[in-house]
Amino acid sequence: TPQAPALIDGDLVVSYAELQARATVLAQRLLASGVTPGACVALLLPRSALLVVAELAVLMCGAAYVALDQTQPETRLRALLHDCAAAALLCNADSPLDALSMPRLELDWAGLADEADAPPVNVTPSSIAYVVYTSGSTGTPKGVAVSHAAVLAFALSQQHAPLQPQDRVAFLANPAFDASTFEVWATLLHGATI
Repeated sequence: TPQAPALIDGDLVVSYAELQARATVLAQRLLASGVTPGACVALLLPRSALLVVAELAVLMCGAAYVALDQTQPETRLRALLHDCAAAALLCNADSPLDALSMPRLELDWAGLADEADAPPVNVTPSSIAYVVYTSGSTGTPKGVAVSHAAVLAFALSQQHAPLQPQDRVAFLANPAFDASTFEVWATLLHGATI
């Protein structure tokens, strides 16, 4: 059902077809900037339709996303970028991080309205989908790599909430927290709406 709503962000209603199209445009831009399968791409974006597009685009490249918490100090953000060896940073124009040794792609909704072909990238179940960092309360934050197989097993299990296409799921979790996995991927994989 490509015209079914995938995302609602304020007055913006994004269909599954539009989500796919905008993510494809961004995936092609990421590949053109040098992102390769298996690389990490950092996301410094608020909870929004644009963030979900960015997460999907990174996965379409065969890369792994690393969602960063915008409320964290700049020194922590830079340390996480260094630790994950991010190949690119996706952010808003007002992002505080600059002078980075990686491509910085400033995103806006209108800039992703072009057309592009889906990248021919193969992803296996053991490929890394995302990296989430621990709080670091016992020392240095540690990155935990989560595979596509783990995301699918969790999102499709239906143990947390039996989602149906008519359901709406609030995106409440901090994007840098693994609870967002349910809110984003379980919702989309069941044809529901974020």
